[in-house]
Amino acid sequence: MYKSVAGIIKKDNKFLLGKRKPGGSIGGKWEFPGGKVEDGENFKNSLEREFMEELGIKIEVKDFIIEKEFKSEDHNFNLYAFYIELLDSAIETNEHDEFKYFTLDEIKKLGNSFADSDKLLLDYIK
Repeated sequence: MYKSVAGIIKKDNKFLLGKRKPGGSIGGKWEFPGGKVEDGENFKNSLEREFMEELGIKIEVKDFIIEKEFKSEDHNFNLYAFYIELLDSAIETNEHDEFKYFTLDEIKKLGNSFADSDKLLLDYIK
């Protein structure tokens, strides 16, 4: 079972999503930033590494939200979601085409343009 993490950033009742660059299983879809947990990493270290690699920013990991299971490309994953706080404001687009804040209702209206695994989190974020 693979493990992945998602960082939930909330500001003014909106959530930060990144739109993945084309390619891969979620290319062109909006997602909560995060990624796979590497061997020897805890969830906090994994989130910090992923945000530095993908967004070029430092974060502070806050509260755990939920763990959900999903399947992608014939692999089973456990997805661990955490609230996080951005410690930098200049986001780089290394793995994403763009970043944007959405209300929860706006996220739900994204439909197939939103990563299926992250849809599992929507009933648990506030």
